Amino acid sequence: TVATLCNCTFCFNMATNSVAQFGNGVGLNVGTFKRVELENCSFVGNGLAPWLKGGDTQRVLFGAALYSLAPVIASGCEFRVNHAPERNDKRGGAVCLAGGTGHVFSNCLFVANSGTFMQYDADTGGGVVRVAVTGSNSATFERCTFAYNLTDSASCANVNVVSGRAFVRNCVFSDAFVSRRYTGGRYIHVYSGASCEVSDTLFPSGSEADAIFAVRDTNIRIGKNVNYGDACFVTPSDTVAQWAITEPNGTLYFDPTKTDERESIDVHLRNGDGAYSAA
Repeated sequence: TVATLCNCTFCFNMATNSVAQFGNGVGLNVGTFKRVELENCSFVGNGLAPWLKGGDTQRVLFGAALYSLAPVIASGCEFRVNHAPERNDKRGGAVCLAGGTGHVFSNCLFVANSGTFMQYDADTGGGVVRVAVTGSNSATFERCTFAYNLTDSASCANVNVVSGRAFVRNCVFSDAFVSRRYTGGRYIHVYSGASCEVSDTLFPSGSEADAIFAVRDTNIRIGKNVNYGDACFVTPSDTVAQWAITEPNGTLYFDPTKTDERESIDVHLRNGDGAYSAA
């Protein structure tokens, strides 16, 4: 069976206190379908309530906005201000791809999503997307924008490849916010045994040394036209950085009083029209 969702909004499905019980995919949970097709859908503010920052909760989940055991074909979708608790390598993230193969996200936005560190567990997890498919199964991200995502964990704020293969093509990554727990790979973090191929993609200026992080036994390939520079979004990084709060103990989270502002972040280009293209 193929599930098709067009022009749908999954908005502010939240756990609102530290003892609330909730499952995987607070916005949308996809089981054993042949595949799910998402077209022009919005996922906004799903997962933990924004005032539940690091250390406030013992709840864990896989995918605050979307959790899927089936292949996901997503086009023109937005994932904004979703907030997930993080516990271990396969948890946390706005999107968790936990099964299937041939996932494709094209022309999608991932903006100002965040993950909070669990108070009692190892500081792993996080990131806006968790690729946790098995073996040679794959997920592809093409013509996507990752802007101003935040993680209070050891891994990266954007694409974490836990297992399987990921392909990142013709994408734009803007500044990301990471905490003292961060160990490497601000934009892409590839775990042992997984693989990732990156091409025709823009990373922020100054991130050459830590844009992509690969642990041992990892296959990572940097293809043609991987560049570094300012994406020149209408909402600049300096504005969003004012909403990222670091407490004295190092805990990092977005200011919960600025949720509306984060939801309205404009990632259109300031100095041109159309998406970034290496051509």
